[in-house]
Amino acid sequence: MPWGNKTVEQLRAEFARKAQTATNFSALCREYGITRKTGYEWRERAESGQPLGDRSHAPHTVVGKTSPEMEQKVLAVREEHPAWGGKKIRKVLENQSVEGLPCVKTCNNILKRNGCITPEASAKSKPIQRFERERCNELWQTDFKGDFALTGGGRCWPLTILDDHSRFLIAEIAKPGTGGVFESFQPVFEQFGLPDSVLSDNGTTFRGYHGGFSQFERRLMELDILPIHGRIRHPQTQGKVERLHGTMEIELLTDKAFSDLQETQAAFEPCGTTTISFVRTRL
Repeated sequence: MPWGNKTVEQLRAEFARKAQTATNFSALCREYGITRKTGYEWRERAESGQPLGDRSHAPHTVVGKTSPEMEQKVLAVREEHPAWGGKKIRKVLENQSVEGLPCVKTCNNILKRNGCITPEASAKSKPIQRFERERCNELWQTDFKGDFALTGGGRCWPLTILDDHSRFLIAEIAKPGTGGVFESFQPVFEQFGLPDSVLSDNGTTFRGYHGGFSQFERRLMELDILPIHGRIRHPQTQGKVERLHGTMEIELLTDKAFSDLQETQAAFEPCGTTTISFVRTRL
């Protein structure tokens, strides 16, 4: 039978009309290329006034579907903390004794559905080759975050010190410039012990030029701490610090202003509280 430009609904309606007077129902079904069971279904739907279009095969109810109320709880935490993903949001709600929490993947899907996570952001978070030392104090990472102006005058250069194994933020120090790095490390050594090595970038503060050593490198080596530097133009080597700086920019520095270094340091202090036990070596 030529189908022409007729829609599925038109063909089914045409079949139903012919089925009213057909003397050979089986032959009519063969003409339309359908089974007798399908033919009876089309005829019954037409007689009862039901639509003849394709019906959805989706289930009427979805087991385990997240309720609108739960979605709002997830989105409310995200609105308050725009840098948080599903894993952290779920943990916060769990700490608040919220029952019936969805899994981390579902929390992230809720964020994506509501436009909180862009495809570009998803692409950036794809797993990459990672490294991690086996114990605390085996390697520290350090770097300066980009500086920012203080309302009372001058600028702040945040110096970050991060343990590679635990990803614990050992210290975030508000400094007026990039000098005196080792002096900033000294009280940190007294509190957490000496690391085996310190990883930094190739800035002049951390690394000497023309084969020589910077003051920072010399002072570290005097304490039997190995200074290590990442590859030039390869910030991924210090990915943990870079990731922390991104979160710090969103959660601590965006739309906020500090008058001086003391006020800035006070805002940094909560970042350094934890119960992690560090290996205290050579003290």
